[in-house]
Amino acid sequence: MHPYLNQISKINLFKSLSLDTIEQHIFKDSIIKSFEKGEVIKGRGDCLNHMIVLLFGKIQTEIVDFNGKIFVIEQIKAPFVPAIGFIFSKVSLPMDIIAVEKTTILFIKKEEIFSLLMKNKEFLEIFLENIGNKVNFLSNKLQINTLKTIREKIFYYLIQLYNQQMSDKIVLQNSLEELSQLFGIARPSLSRVFSDLEKEGIILKKKNEIKILNKDYISNLFENKK
Repeated sequence: MHPYLNQISKINLFKSLSLDTIEQHIFKDSIIKSFEKGEVIKGRGDCLNHMIVLLFGKIQTEIVDFNGKIFVIEQIKAPFVPAIGFIFSKVSLPMDIIAVEKTTILFIKKEEIFSLLMKNKEFLEIFLENIGNKVNFLSNKLQINTLKTIREKIFYYLIQLYNQQMSDKIVLQNSLEELSQLFGIARPSLSRVFSDLEKEGIILKKKNEIKILNKDYISNLFENKK
């Protein structure tokens, strides 16, 4: 049995595949490489000939603007498949993929992935779902990036969930760590603002559920921006 088989099987994308299929196709002619902190795994302008699978460690995707300012898109912990939307794209990568700590990457030939997509309907559905989720994440990231304050970012996110769930009790779809990445802020800062909003009687937060107590505050917050 391949030593990384169990680690691969933890990834949502591969949950429909048997261990035998993973061993026969995913590891066939694949390449495993280690990267030290700060090393570029793939850079802007590169084309992907392989699926990148983050086995161990943590990576960061980032872009640089015309003034040289680095904009972090997200930080990703293993195990995960980053840049999934670029595997079969003719467009080169628009961002850098950097190792945040010592990281192990599995590079799978895209021909093997294509073969599995053609043979396994459930794998295809999960693959497309992952791409859709990533598009949604980036869309929200861009919209949230236009908002100035942490409060605005929080309430924009909560309004999106409220419209989806149509309930006064909003169930968070992301952990605080994931939200801090989405908002582009430090996790302690996010926790502090959530705490302030509770003290001010604007929201009530219990674990991953939030109830909005003062809807007028939110309406006025965004009304004043018009």
